[in-house]
Amino acid sequence: MKEPAKKLVELCGNAPFIIAIDDCVELNLGRISMEPQEDISLPALHRMVKAGEEDNIWYIYMDTNSGVQYTLPRRGERASSSRLRDAFSPLPPFPYFAFDVMAGNAQKPSTPHGALNLAYLKHFGRPVSVFILHTSRVLTKEIVQYWSTLRAEDVLPAAKLKLIGTESFNHGKTEQVFAILSSRLLLELGITDAANRLAMTAVSGHMRILTGVTSAEEIMNTCSPSEPMLAIAAASLLVASPSSYKAVIKQLVKELILKGLVLERGRQGELLARILLMMARDFAISPDPKTMGARSFVRDEAVRMITLDTFLTTLLGDELGVGDESKSIRDDLLGWAKKHKLNFTHFLQVNDNIHELTPEFLEYCWNRGIALTCAYNQPLFDILIVTYHGDLTQIERSKFGLLVIQVKLRIEAADRGL
Repeated sequence: MKEPAKKLVELCGNAPFIIAIDDCVELNLGRISMEPQEDISLPALHRMVKAGEEDNIWYIYMDTNSGVQYTLPRRGERASSSRLRDAFSPLPPFPYFAFDVMAGNAQKPSTPHGALNLAYLKHFGRPVSVFILHTSRVLTKEIVQYWSTLRAEDVLPAAKLKLIGTESFNHGKTEQVFAILSSRLLLELGITDAANRLAMTAVSGHMRILTGVTSAEEIMNTCSPSEPMLAIAAASLLVASPSSYKAVIKQLVKELILKGLVLERGRQGELLARILLMMARDFAISPDPKTMGARSFVRDEAVRMITLDTFLTTLLGDELGVGDESKSIRDDLLGWAKKHKLNFTHFLQVNDNIHELTPEFLEYCWNRGIALTCAYNQPLFDILIVTYHGDLTQIERSKFGLLVIQVKLRIEAADRGL
């Protein structure tokens, strides 16, 4: 390789020559074997790069595979001769993907209920290639490039398949539990080796996004952005069975939070607050847990809207946590709340302090189905949920409102009776 490299440098003069290597992830996925291999491996490529260390050549490893972290050199003693050092150490991966590419093609809803239709919500998020499994008698596979190209009746099954990686949800699998909850709750991973392994699995097979890699510690930075179809798929899997819902929350606490894979609660308990609000929103579909599984999150290919009074009584109980001396105030509050609708499916993190919220932004939140988790130093409130009151046959921006929530961390645990 040395002689061809020198000729390339001579042709370019003093300018660097760039060599792009496509499908680079495949180089590091082979099985370790002492036998001669016909295909090239990442260590072999590193040796070739080191052989041309005197030449002004940049090597760019490219791939559309979500597992680009596999191109990082392995730590330990194995294959030490292939490791790049000094000026030839690999730079961290730079991930890039398009987002909301098809959102501009979506026809803006003319009614508040129009924003709940899957035919509209499927335009948001990243472009993905999905396999659709038609469960009629014979399974056939069809590859498509965008959610928006799917029929409304196919998009939810496809989103479920992409999110959990299988046709059936298993609440005993930690990676599946993490996938469905992180798409709704803004779960943040820790910096342990176990958390890093979970991040790799989530990026490779459960729709979590790689945002960067800290090469020194080989720590992956990942997130689950606002993608309505994935959040709706997660909600549909959760509400399918009350017992499954309970098992998922137990798995979150025991296997993810207590073991340090997921950061526990936030500065004031924001994660715990988001869990309670998500559960209240889901169970408000059917106040009787026994009938919850029969009342799905999606009906007639649209997300089900709930009223604010049902949400509050599901969250706080029929008495809203106040005594009979406040009965008239409570009744007035519930009467007022009955006229307001809620429509959030997942939470979105706000990075800057909120000083003003325009009606246009509230409409955007409603249309996308997001509730806002505020920046950690936001004064007065921590979580905002958009509401709508008025005629549901047309959108009036003046009818959008906010449910404002302040989260407080108790010094001592609450009594179980609460």
